[in-house]
Formats: sequence, structure tokens, C-alpha cells
Amino acid sequence: MEQLTISPEYSKRTVKVEGKRRLPNNRLLPVNETFNIPDDCDLSNMLKQFEKGTLSLKFPKVLPQQHKQTGVNAKSDEGEKKDQTDDANKKAADESNENGKEYSSTPSMPQNNL
Repeated sequence: MEQLTISPEYSKRTVKVEGKRRLPNNRLLPVNETFNIPDDCDLSNMLKQFEKGTLSLKFPKVLPQQHKQTGVNAKSDEGEKKDQTDDANKKAADESNENGKEYSSTPSMPQNNL
């Protein structure tokens, strides 16, 4: 029988697994492992399962925090401006086609600041 203790360390964002594991020859193997948990995982809602000699730890993902969304919103606003430009180009193309003229447009590429 396995005897493991699973302890989350919230300040370090780690999970420590300690205990003893029984081997097929009836010997006990000490277990002492520490696992780092990514920032986007909810450490407080850890799900543990031990089945057929395998320990599974599952963590639900957390939603990005408000301060992290600021950067995402800035990119999102930039994308909306591009979408508005694309919509204007499509509208102009539709109007040109209605007047019997051809219209072609080259999509603009996003600029990467290096």
C-alpha cells in the first residue's frame, strides 16, 4: 500500500510529494519529490488521484488577472482598428464592383516592434 503525503506550498507555487511506495518485492521505496506549478494553474483547487501505481495531480487553469489583461486589451484594440480598416476596404471594393470597376487589396501585415 502506498502512503504518500501531498502538500501544496502556495508561496513557492510548488507541490511536495513525500512518503513510501511499496515495490513488488515488498520493499519500501522512499518518495520525496517537489514539483513546480505554472502561474496559470489554480493551486488551491488541485485534484489528486492515485490509480494503478500512478499519482495524477490536476490543476484547473486560472483566468488572466486584470493587470495582465491590459497588454491583451492593447493588442485587441489594435486588432479592432485593423478589422475596421479591412471592413472599410471591403466596403470600398463592394461599391467599386457595383460600379463595374475591379478592386484588389493587399492585406496589411502586423508590425512587430523588435
